[in-house]
Amino acid sequence: MFTIGVVDETGVETKYITRKKLRKFLRIKTKSIDEPEFMMVLTNETIKQVARSLQRRDQPDNVGNAKVQRYLETDWDSFKDNPAFPLLVEYKDSVFRPELPEGLPEKRDIEHRIDVKDPNLAVYRQQWRQSPEQQREIVRWVIDMVKKKLIRPSISPHAAPTFCVRKPVGWRIVHDYRYLNSNTVRQSIPMMRKEDILDAMSGAYWFSTMDLMSAYDQVRMREEDIKYTAFQAPNGL
Repeated sequence: MFTIGVVDETGVETKYITRKKLRKFLRIKTKSIDEPEFMMVLTNETIKQVARSLQRRDQPDNVGNAKVQRYLETDWDSFKDNPAFPLLVEYKDSVFRPELPEGLPEKRDIEHRIDVKDPNLAVYRQQWRQSPEQQREIVRWVIDMVKKKLIRPSISPHAAPTFCVRKPVGWRIVHDYRYLNSNTVRQSIPMMRKEDILDAMSGAYWFSTMDLMSAYDQVRMREEDIKYTAFQAPNGL
């Protein structure tokens, strides 16, 4: 970010920054017009004050935005005035459970499968460094998923890195399967165009959506393909 830093005889560090980099630091969009470039002088204390004044929205404990408030305040009582409330209550403990059930989904006619181009290629990528907070969250998630028997320890030669992404509340666990994707046979099943979907919705009065909790973990995988989905965690594979 900074071009150069100088420490004087009193131990005070002064850093120099260009206009363009300063705009980026302050999250100000760069103007399209040509402006003369020049250097600015910032002390460490000034930098800290600017950082504190910025309203950063990437903290996991930030509950100030509207989405988080809706998430925290939503409960069954908030649906009492909804005409579908009796139906929601009927399936409260089966469909609308607050957490994933223990054990794998039941066997169905359709299972998720991974057809690879080269079955002899070990799909492996080294795990990168994580902050202590992210490591704790990944370990906590792994222990919880193992207890629910949704994942298991592995000795697979394949391994994907794992990392965390901040959500409005808490973290999202992500496995980087991009290298696996590059070795996967592409399925050419066409997806509906958004224009066609909007045309199909024309004239409708009621619109609804269903967001599955951890949908990735609610689809049973073909046994011989499980080895490809192995991932790394601070406490093992």
